Amino acid sequence: MDISEFLNQNWHEHADQTAVVAARLPDGLALLSGSGQATRLAELAVHVLGEHLGRWDDGLAFLERMLVMPSAGDHADQQAIRRCQATLHYCAGRRDAFEDLLRRASSSGVAEDDDRVRVLAIAAAALVGQDRIADAQATFDAALSHAVSPTASVARTLAVIGNNLSWDLEAYISRSPEEAAMMIRAAWIGVRYGKIAGGWLEESRAEHRLSRSLSADGRGPAALTHAVTCLRICAQNHADAMEHFFAYEAISRAHSAAGSAAEAETARDTAADFLEVLDSKLRDRCMPVLASLDATIGSFRS
Repeated sequence: MDISEFLNQNWHEHADQTAVVAARLPDGLALLSGSGQATRLAELAVHVLGEHLGRWDDGLAFLERMLVMPSAGDHADQQAIRRCQATLHYCAGRRDAFEDLLRRASSSGVAEDDDRVRVLAIAAAALVGQDRIADAQATFDAALSHAVSPTASVARTLAVIGNNLSWDLEAYISRSPEEAAMMIRAAWIGVRYGKIAGGWLEESRAEHRLSRSLSADGRGPAALTHAVTCLRICAQNHADAMEHFFAYEAISRAHSAAGSAAEAETARDTAADFLEVLDSKLRDRCMPVLASLDATIGSFRS
């Protein structure tokens, strides 16, 4: 197994087998052989040991092992590992170590805004993973306050983190008003920065994410506006069947949230029609979404 296979397998399995993947992480060290690989392994470690398990110090110990290895990549990898360390120190409440590592991750020796934005955004996601919502909100606010003129790379990070945060909070069985507000704000951030960093596909998916978050909060009319925007972007750009499936799925959820049962059923059936033309692999990926939609329609109907 090479490092790419190792990373792909463990990203695929980490949500369901978090402890197993955490125990496997050291096995990846022996597979490092080229530039960029250490960065990818460090990011997996932060996600698993930090966001999923809250084991900040275990993550830091692992990253320290990486830094002293001859195969730990080039200067860019070293800087990326220090940013990962900064993320974990921030989450552990060690602000001095966080600031020191930001400086050391910079070629100039001065903490740069782009690095700060990237590290704080990832830290916010890790804090949500540990149900520290107030800390996550403050951290995300801090990241955004430094994103005055973000590069495309930083805008992409903010868009991805915003979408991921909204997805994580939508998965909560119940949400406090603060959690609901953060869910929707994060989705808005996904739309805003997705437009900066990506093309029409990223924009349509961000609109889909925002629509779903609004539906989950019971804001049917607003959710419908963004679901229709998602569909319009797909139609204008001749998107494939899977993108249209998700657009109609969002429209159906929005109608359900608004109490429009007949419209929800119609949009659901249209989504299912697009599902039928997908190949078996893509269809299998989408079937759980359709099942979830059916459950949502049923819950709003009852």
